[in-house]
Amino acid sequence: MTRLKTITFADLERVLLAVGFVQIPTTGHHKVFRHGETDTIVLLPLVPADTALDDTHLVAVRKLVDERGVIASDAFDGLLRGEG
Repeated sequence: MTRLKTITFADLERVLLAVGFVQIPTTGHHKVFRHGETDTIVLLPLVPADTALDDTHLVAVRKLVDERGVIASDAFDGLLRGEG
């Protein structure tokens, strides 16, 4: 994947919500998102929304949503780039 802009945690959260995840209220140092249809859970650190998304989180979430059947990697990347 070629990045044309910095992808932020807010961008990732927007995509997760767009593909059917809901944020689950929690305490602690993470945000929890759950996709009900596939019972997929994504944990993200509590950071300012405009923090650049690091490659570790990007790769992990991309792989998880693809393997769990939430959304294919290519479609996921397109949504992150604002193409859908």
